[in-house]
Amino acid sequence: MSEELWKRLAPLIPVRERRFRYPGRLPVDDRAALEGILWVLRNDVPWRELPTALFGVSG
Repeated sequence: MSEELWKRLAPLIPVRERRFRYPGRLPVDDRAALEGILWVLRNDVPWRELPTALFGVSG
């Protein structure tokens, strides 16, 4: 994803508040998650076949 596209999309992503009690798993970077979603849609593959090493997100 280009830097210009990310600058346009970043303000549209809501800010998540971190819960202090039962915080759960640390969230991944929004940009990495969005790139993973776009890669799955562009390559028409199931989510479980996402190469996690490329995007740093869990399958």
